[in-house]
Amino acid sequence: MDNNRLRLCTERGCWVLELFFGDNAGYFALPAALGTAFFLFRLVFLMLGHAHGMDLDASVDGAHPDPGEAFKMLSLQSVSTFSMGFGWGGLGAYRGAGWTWQTSVLVAVIAGVGMVWLLALMLKAVFDMQQSGNISLESALGGEGEVYVNIPPAGKGSGQVRLVLNDRLRIINAKSEGDAISSARRIRVVRVHQDNTVGVVALES
Repeated sequence: MDNNRLRLCTERGCWVLELFFGDNAGYFALPAALGTAFFLFRLVFLMLGHAHGMDLDASVDGAHPDPGEAFKMLSLQSVSTFSMGFGWGGLGAYRGAGWTWQTSVLVAVIAGVGMVWLLALMLKAVFDMQQSGNISLESALGGEGEVYVNIPPAGKGSGQVRLVLNDRLRIINAKSEGDAISSARRIRVVRVHQDNTVGVVALES
């Protein structure tokens, strides 16, 4: 780029690119942009009423969220939250405060860890709120689902089934009312036990 074009570019605001991506600042700006983009996307997604597929529910009366989906969502949320904190914290220290690259990296890591810690506190608060309004397993009576963990014959122990309760996919401890039921078989809930397990029977294949 010649001097005239460089001067014109500067006059038109190319200093913004220099601010965010010059002199190693891009190592902070890129994580900040990606983490913030995911955060805003999830916020809009929640506002549009599609949150149920992304929520992390607490255990409720013997019912548990799908652990695979919960773990994936928590991991993705934690990574994006760390990226957002790392990026903006480092950028603020490097460009805003004018600190050295090494010090800014340290500040960025602390900011990222702090953001993840705050996320954990907020999730715990949400879990506590959900637990305070427990959902009775009585609502599962008559419901159909599928076996998640093999269920032994009646009186021989319990397995787990996946059911939709209050628009949430949950993992529930279950006992067979007859023969053993293998994984992935369709079942119907016919009883709720005092130990927060449900009695199920296999449906015809």
